[in-house]
Amino acid sequence: MPLRVGIIGLGKMGVLHAAQLKTIQEAEIVAVADREKGLGTYSKNLNLEIPFFTDVEKMLDSVSLDAVYICTPAFTHSEINKICSNYNLHQFIEKPLAESLQSAKKILDLHRGRQTILATGYSFAFHPIFQKVKELLDKKIMGRIFRVSSSTFITVVLKKQSGWLYEKEKSGGGIVINSASHLIHLLWWYFGDVKHLYSKTKSLHSEVEDCAFVCFEFKDGVQAIMDASWSTPGYRLQEINIIIEGQNGKMEVTNDMIKIFLHKSSAEFKGGWTTLHKIDLGDAAEFFLGSEEFNIEDRHFVDCCLEGKQPLVSGKDGFEVQRIIEGIYLSAESNKVVDMEKEILHA
Repeated sequence: MPLRVGIIGLGKMGVLHAAQLKTIQEAEIVAVADREKGLGTYSKNLNLEIPFFTDVEKMLDSVSLDAVYICTPAFTHSEINKICSNYNLHQFIEKPLAESLQSAKKILDLHRGRQTILATGYSFAFHPIFQKVKELLDKKIMGRIFRVSSSTFITVVLKKQSGWLYEKEKSGGGIVINSASHLIHLLWWYFGDVKHLYSKTKSLHSEVEDCAFVCFEFKDGVQAIMDASWSTPGYRLQEINIIIEGQNGKMEVTNDMIKIFLHKSSAEFKGGWTTLHKIDLGDAAEFFLGSEEFNIEDRHFVDCCLEGKQPLVSGKDGFEVQRIIEGIYLSAESNKVVDMEKEILHA
């Protein structure tokens, strides 16, 4: 039997996940919900000839589901999660997990002790390039890592904007929580928990921050910087750059390639320069829309639900990213170094 899925929220990400799930034989979309009634007609135009609801509880009462995708604005995640938890459903929550650390904690606490799957939508963990970086770091091909510089840019805000995304109480913030959180997740995935951080943010066109600069000290001693902006021209899609330096060399990482320099041979790599292009890593996606990681991510979630496996990016992982985001905002507001252990709420 295929996994019976409901989609909650038919914005860009809800439509994207719906399109991906339509290509996965092991999943079946059986209902969609959005508070905007007019989107019912839009869903039919997407060949979603299934029941449409404007009320989440009514959908859950009317249709038998195994799992839901929560693709609504961040400030609604906690309340929708609470409703869906009453029906014992697997849940995929688009990033960020919530608009605040307190709301994210409510989601995590509600899931504690349950046997259902809770996944967070940090999709770059499924991108072939960034997965390969994780594999190489786990193999320790560069020895002890001591320094990392990273950046993420996307052109979104070049003039004053309006809407919930630019209202801090609803979105949680600007570039940091809504876009750079992808890079923050990668850095946490690669290097573990943050010990201290210091940040500066600036609002150029919005009530929320449009750019940010962050210095991290990780618990294992790695020092890292992150530069982020959604107000820099020339970036149609989000671009991530990471330079990782270690005792045995360095890695230069982009969305499209990994350049490796090693002082000495390690694992399958000889000393000197090696370049790995995305095409060299094979094509794990069965359907390409937006970017290949979305198809891999959704197939992974479906498999986890059907097989009872823990997801690669869990709700707990989403909470840990939220802790770092909270620390960044606290540092920017106080103009002080934040001690993550002492000053930021734990799970």
